[in-house]
Amino acid sequence: MAGLGGAGGTNRMPPMADAPTFPIAEPQQELREPPTARVCGRCHGTSDTQAQFCRFCGASMNEAFAPGAEVPTAEVATPVAAAPVAAAPTPLAPAVAAIAPVFVGPPAAAVPAAQPKQAFGRLIVVAKDGGEGPNYPLHERVDIGRSEGEVRFPDDRYLSPRHVRISVRDGRVYLRDLQTPNGVYLRLREAPVTLANQGVFLIGQQVLRLEILQPDGFGPVTEGDTLLFGTPTSPRYARLCQRTVEGVTLDVFHIRKAETVLGRESGDIVFADDPFLSRRHATLHYDVEKKTVQLRDLGSSNGTFYRAAGDEIEVASGDQFRIGQQLFRIELGEGARKG
Repeated sequence: MAGLGGAGGTNRMPPMADAPTFPIAEPQQELREPPTARVCGRCHGTSDTQAQFCRFCGASMNEAFAPGAEVPTAEVATPVAAAPVAAAPTPLAPAVAAIAPVFVGPPAAAVPAAQPKQAFGRLIVVAKDGGEGPNYPLHERVDIGRSEGEVRFPDDRYLSPRHVRISVRDGRVYLRDLQTPNGVYLRLREAPVTLANQGVFLIGQQVLRLEILQPDGFGPVTEGDTLLFGTPTSPRYARLCQRTVEGVTLDVFHIRKAETVLGRESGDIVFADDPFLSRRHATLHYDVEKKTVQLRDLGSSNGTFYRAAGDEIEVASGDQFRIGQQLFRIELGEGARKG
């Protein structure tokens, strides 16, 4: 087989050019490069102004740098001994403590996990449109308030800091008013409720206080031996006092019949400007013999509420109650009493 260099030549590859070596300058006091130099565009090494190729990487100086370009003369400072490598700085403590090593020893007795609280039902916020709002699990004890308790409504200024307590005992649910100025109002179902003297109830936006009168509290008035002239009298069994946010009574309405109807358009006592009242909203029935007054809802849209009296009152599943501007419904599970 013929050699690559001609007849009789040896079969050898052409010698490869030696790799460029980088001269190491001897330590000296001062070393200056030529006044002008060409800079390689690839490795940024400097070569002589007449060089066509970079003496470090071999790239064409004509492509890498325009001919005739100059760079300022660079001074090379006197070499000094390399500074010793500084020890690695101590790492700072992390913001979250690192997990401590876990020692794996002999197996120990298992510790039972904490059992979650049992929920007996739900406490549901009734929205203004009648739909369901947020709901909360009903445990053995739940406190509701403006700034204290498990359920809070910080923007409702009609709520006390801790307003009402819900307790579940033996499958029964109880409400306790925590001595608040505005109390707890329960919504009537089909059955009426007997109002005590000074009892308070709510229909629409009307907060009304009942005052039961003594039947023999009045009589004809005379001045000397002359009777006072006026409208003929009629029986007055009780009166309703309209309580305002100012804490004073606005209007007073007398109960003069055995049954008195309250509403927005039709009835014995009408609140025409209250859009939250039904046309015929509720009735008050006076028992002449027992001298008691019963409050009944007439199937109104927004309901009739009476203020709960006493330390504690039992409620059933489906019952609604109002505190401040919040309306709630209680839903109980299988283990609780249902109405």
